[in-house]
Amino acid sequence: MGLHPTLIKALRTHARLRRLVYISCNPESLVANAIELCTPSLKKVEKRKKDNRGWRNMSSAGLARH
Repeated sequence: MGLHPTLIKALRTHARLRRLVYISCNPESLVANAIELCTPSLKKVEKRKKDNRGWRNMSSAGLARH
């Protein structure tokens, strides 16, 4: 299922958002949402090179109880 497209757009365009903790039990939606959240827009490609921000994996797969 993953994040709603409206929420992804809001997160991507929020001016003050610097970090996001994404917790998921579904690897497929995690990958799809990570791509949508972390792919730079054409306008921000140059700025992103300067910021050096990006995706970091913080897996807790060993801690999950199902």
